[in-house]
Amino acid sequence: MKRFGKFRRDLLTGETRPLFTFTDVNGTFFGMGPADFAKIYNIPAGADGTGQSIAIVGRSNINIQDVRDFRSMFGLPANEPVIILNGADPGLVSGDEGEADLDVEWSGAVAPKATIKFVVSEQELTDAVDAINASAQYIIDNNIAPVMSVSFGLCEQFESNALINAMWQQAAAEGITVSVSSGDNGSAGCDDPSEASAG
Repeated sequence: MKRFGKFRRDLLTGETRPLFTFTDVNGTFFGMGPADFAKIYNIPAGADGTGQSIAIVGRSNINIQDVRDFRSMFGLPANEPVIILNGADPGLVSGDEGEADLDVEWSGAVAPKATIKFVVSEQELTDAVDAINASAQYIIDNNIAPVMSVSFGLCEQFESNALINAMWQQAAAEGITVSVSSGDNGSAGCDDPSEASAG
């Protein structure tokens, strides 16, 4: 038997709703859904992404049923992502598929009526280009969408290189807004805290 969490059932309608807040030995964790995100970030009710496209970079394909289930669970309208393969299909890559699911699901949660274009590249051992950079380059070269989300990130000292700088400059020249994660520790996460100074 696998436990998936607690839920609340309406006795009149029989409808069930998951309860995302839970407590364990590490404390209480408060789950967040799309409506919470909209409230926290004060997203206007009419801002639903209609007519917009968001490109997501990936290095693992996704199981489309995961996206369907996520949208159904949160009452979002059906709106499947467009999956674009940049070369061979890498399939479901362990360790990266979960990240890909999150990226596609939450972009669609923030903008439920936007077209989510998920670009997937296979990790190649024969070149020095990471699949994330290959997907980003494909999005920029083909001007896939006016917004690009890159949720994979490293601290700045590891990201500052000629390829990254050239890609972001080209994206800006094409009018593409690029959103890159800073990671849990922020852009300076690799800095030695005893040497870092706020200036």
